[in-house]
Amino acid sequence: MDSIVVKGYAKVNLSIDVLGILENGYHELDMIMHMTGLHDDVKVSWKPDDSGELRVSVSADRDDIPAGEDNIAYRAALAMAEGRNVSGRIDIEIVKRIPAAAGLAGGSADSAAVILALDRLWGTGLDLDKLMRIGRKTGADVPFSVAGCASLNDMKDGGFTCARAIYDGSRLIPLPSLAGTRIVLSKPPVGVSTKEVYQGIDNAVIAARPDIERLIEAIEDRDTHYIKQNMINVLENYTLKMYNVVKETMDKFTELNESVRPVMSGSGPTVFAIVTDEEEADLLSDFLKKTNSETYLTGLV
Repeated sequence: MDSIVVKGYAKVNLSIDVLGILENGYHELDMIMHMTGLHDDVKVSWKPDDSGELRVSVSADRDDIPAGEDNIAYRAALAMAEGRNVSGRIDIEIVKRIPAAAGLAGGSADSAAVILALDRLWGTGLDLDKLMRIGRKTGADVPFSVAGCASLNDMKDGGFTCARAIYDGSRLIPLPSLAGTRIVLSKPPVGVSTKEVYQGIDNAVIAARPDIERLIEAIEDRDTHYIKQNMINVLENYTLKMYNVVKETMDKFTELNESVRPVMSGSGPTVFAIVTDEEEADLLSDFLKKTNSETYLTGLV
């Protein structure tokens, strides 16, 4: 049995705007995503045989992670196998570090890792664009995860770790990386339904919207001050009202230092902030861990 371990990296959203509803029923988005150093380890093993069948197993080291067919990584394996005459067993073992149902695309990261691993194990030699299209079959965030994980695992040319995502979030425009920028992530002990948030945002009052074009200029200039001041996620207008624990986590960020500008990632509940000072980042991380055990000091990569 051949096997490979691929790191699946979490993402954060530096901004999210919801522009309306597309003809396919999905929401039209304009957002900026960036990979972080927080990652899962995904071991994919392949044993070919003559059974004429493809069998897939998925397991994780945490009880809150679905196994088998309920895991997006399972669907990623099937998507890679589609149209290929493969017979044998795929075993997927996930060591989780990315919090579940957190707005960090942890499932998408694992899915991307499986796609990249099978490309290597099967020797398919597919280019990055093709792998991203396969990833889209399993979720809108997966193409970005494939591009980022390909780059960070040094597995494919053309990968990127920061992008503007438009349409339903799957159409990507690469942007310069802010690698080395320190961030603190904190997930309160609650899960948030992405479907619920997007349904709820349709009737929410949007207090402020991000200036995506100006934010891109700041990213290109590595103007961390402007980036911090203008990270806006319109989904907060629903999630913060419906999940008080998320609002409390956001308040915890500013309780220690009022100059910190936290923002929610994805549909929540994880809140994060760019913290450029190393000592300040350490203090903030330690402070938040007293409330939320799933708090991490990491960085953009």
